[in-house]
Amino acid sequence: MTIQIIKPPIMNTYISGSDNHKLMCSPPGRYGSRELLIGKYSSKTNRALIQFDLSSLPLFLTITSSTLHIFLSCNEFPCIEKALGIFQILSKWQKKNSHCTKEPLIASNSLDVVKIANQNDVFVSVNITTLVQNWYTNQSANLGVMLKMLDETTKNLIGLCSSECEDSEFWPYLKVNIKDPTLSDKCCKPIDLTLHVVAKDHVNYTRALNILLFNYSYMIVNNGLYPALVHLQVSCDGTHWQTESSVKTIATGEMVSCVPDTITKYSRLCYQAQNMDQHTNLTIHIQGRTY
Repeated sequence: MTIQIIKPPIMNTYISGSDNHKLMCSPPGRYGSRELLIGKYSSKTNRALIQFDLSSLPLFLTITSSTLHIFLSCNEFPCIEKALGIFQILSKWQKKNSHCTKEPLIASNSLDVVKIANQNDVFVSVNITTLVQNWYTNQSANLGVMLKMLDETTKNLIGLCSSECEDSEFWPYLKVNIKDPTLSDKCCKPIDLTLHVVAKDHVNYTRALNILLFNYSYMIVNNGLYPALVHLQVSCDGTHWQTESSVKTIATGEMVSCVPDTITKYSRLCYQAQNMDQHTNLTIHIQGRTY
């Protein structure tokens, strides 16, 4: 079993029931953070939006559980028990000037509900396993989640540390428990993936691939008008990468192969255009089988 932490979110902000300027918690967060406000204060109702990028998760994994962890930095009404719900976001949204003014569509049913009373300065965890599994397998669009109070008629404002907090220890993060792929008895497991990418001015990478069980190779075809550069990288942990092959030039219409010399857990292909402003289309075939 492997635990993967995804931190920080790619976007986090809050929306208010008023078009006036943002309402800040009073007193301000002790960590110098900009808070994500949730709940009602005065005549305003606030809801938080958080979105994570799952592209760092390698392919061919089984997600057994996933929890969202958020730090409660202020609790304006500790005597009131609050029910904090988390909802799947169903429409696109954008963060403008550190604040989102248009509320996105959300699912009608909450994914999980957390009870909050007099807690403060603590992490709160929310179970969103099914949603993260669906994001990972592309069964649901990854547009993030909304956090809001189930009762928005009572004064119940809380503040969560956002990724703009000075201390990164308090940023929101996603904890994903992963079951690594295993070799089934009497089963030869194939791998056969095809990716279509565009080589541009700067180096880009294919999604990390868990290849510990596989004997594999990358075959790259240049379908574009200009030459491209490619090379293979491998990693033991998905964080630290070693260049495994020399940089290879692919002329237009040609194909090259990249094969590892080292047995490691993860691999990825690096690619870019050979010349500035001469972008070109590549087709990447990843093929192999279990040992």
